[in-house]
Amino acid sequence: MSRSADRADDRRQPIQGAARLLPAAHIFGLWAFAVAQPIFDLIGREPDFLVAHRLGGAPLLALALGLSLVMPALLTTPLAFPAAADGRIGRVYIDGLKALLAAAFLLQLLDLELLADAPAAVVPTLALAGGVALVPTLHRWRGLAQFMAITAAAAVIAPILFLVRPGVRTLLPGDLPGDDFKPPAEIAQAPAFANDPPIVLVVFDELPASSLQRQDGSIDERRFPAFAALAGGSDWYRHAVTVGLQTSKAIPALLTGRQPRPEGTAHYRDHPNNLFSWLAVTGQYRMVAQETLSLLCPPAVCSEETRPGAATRLAAVIDDLGVVYGHLLLPRA
Repeated sequence: MSRSADRADDRRQPIQGAARLLPAAHIFGLWAFAVAQPIFDLIGREPDFLVAHRLGGAPLLALALGLSLVMPALLTTPLAFPAAADGRIGRVYIDGLKALLAAAFLLQLLDLELLADAPAAVVPTLALAGGVALVPTLHRWRGLAQFMAITAAAAVIAPILFLVRPGVRTLLPGDLPGDDFKPPAEIAQAPAFANDPPIVLVVFDELPASSLQRQDGSIDERRFPAFAALAGGSDWYRHAVTVGLQTSKAIPALLTGRQPRPEGTAHYRDHPNNLFSWLAVTGQYRMVAQETLSLLCPPAVCSEETRPGAATRLAAVIDDLGVVYGHLLLPRA
């Protein structure tokens, strides 16, 4: 009898071990669909967000893996301790976490035009009800629980798909060291300058020329004497406009002379043939660049203002993403 009982216990051990993995898999899957993937999708469509934060290389990889794998791993830490996982508090914690993540997913799914005119509390109430209803359903139907566990694979697939997107993939290598700058062939073959006149390029973002002008088109020298003096001694093309509405599209067009590409980013790897790299090769210039949203001057060429450390930049991105996720999660009302 004792041997048969021991064999039965041995058969139950793997089953109990697998059962303890199911809640962890559910958390990883729900987190991927409710939090990680929506943020990855948004950043992937607007990679200039990463350019503006100077986030690339190892910090970008840390952001992707941390958001998709580290965070749900921390949330499921109590499951590593049987005393906590099998206790009442542990079960309430895991079930509550599942309900909240499911509600967060449904909250984004229910943000539909059909419910746009509904009272503000309707969508959150429906999402929360759906999240709470999911928990007993998973306990009752083992097939659904096992299917939900498969969604944990999204925690690995989501960051990979994010990192291979064209605009994001460009940022994965680290910044070029000082001696590793290799100009494109078109620039390397350009003739050198006979002399190096000083060049100052200033871009006033979101400054419509009409705000400086009188009704006849001339600059109001009483209100804007410095601009009037600049226009008086310069060639002023008063009807010129940028070819991109966004700063991240307009600045590369100004510095390359080429139409912006929809998938392009305001980064020197996407636009190697630009004014900075041209002056660096054909002239003997010491360039100082201050770019707010773009990074078109390779660090090997330009001495940019002091850049915060990787940890500071990563913290700033996480802080902004918290606000961004709030806009993704909460209804418009």
